[in-house]
Amino acid sequence: MIFASIVAAAFLYNYFEDWRFLEKNHSIAVVVIACLVLLYFLNRSRKHKMEELDFDKKLKALAEEIAEKEKELAKTSLEMHFAGHYLTKLFELQAIINAKHNATSSFLINLKAWYQEEMETIKLFDADTQLPFISLLKNEKLDTYFDKHKMTIIGDISLCANIIGFSENLVDSTITKEDLKQYKENIKERCVGELERVIQGFNIYLFLQNPVDNEYDFLDSNPDLIRKVMPLLDEKSPIFLYDNGTVSVNPNKFILINTPSDEDFRQWREFFREYFRRQPTPLDNFSSPYKVMVVQMADFNVSQIN
Repeated sequence: MIFASIVAAAFLYNYFEDWRFLEKNHSIAVVVIACLVLLYFLNRSRKHKMEELDFDKKLKALAEEIAEKEKELAKTSLEMHFAGHYLTKLFELQAIINAKHNATSSFLINLKAWYQEEMETIKLFDADTQLPFISLLKNEKLDTYFDKHKMTIIGDISLCANIIGFSENLVDSTITKEDLKQYKENIKERCVGELERVIQGFNIYLFLQNPVDNEYDFLDSNPDLIRKVMPLLDEKSPIFLYDNGTVSVNPNKFILINTPSDEDFRQWREFFREYFRRQPTPLDNFSSPYKVMVVQMADFNVSQIN
């Protein structure tokens, strides 16, 4: 636009180079030049405004881009924060899992060792007790009973749950022998507790009186067994000390049992007599319902003892 104005001015100058014409038409020339100058400034002002608008548009676009980048930066920072938090938790979880893995491995290894030890113990187990005790339990009967009821006995014992309980409070991977020993005892106590529940209600008097009607899976209910066992109570209750025979000794013999009622005690007194050569004095204040005890007592002087 500026270049066009200069060309127009040059053209007019050449056109009005006649000084006489200029003198006559001086006012026209002034007007033309003034118009040209005005056009120049108007054009300059318009261009300046267009540059300002373009600059504002660019500033607005840059501001929007900066805002978008700031949002992305904030989002990335938040994601990095969460990622760092998760990594920290994962490292903590890794330590816990390692500790529990070591505890579980140790538990399973020891469980296998315990099983092998118990299997060796079972091979040596004998229900027949040593003198002066007499047992109604028999190995064959017990083997049959445990094969039949083993799932009932161990049904509430979950080794998987026990593994979790065994390691739930474990801080590091160190497991002491005392921990394993205590855990083994806890398992045994659970089994013993279940066996105690099974024998609840058992009474030796009721079983001896009528083994057929009071049958238990873990005992031989053959009446012939009772006729064999009862005389042994008389044979295996001698005085432990031996006298020198200088004075005649008449020991007192007692038989102790737990009976449910007075009537049962009276029936017991009639029941056991046929199995003893020398009748013992019956006592019914025995606390245990699982056994019968025969005791002989005699008074000795020191001189009478060998």
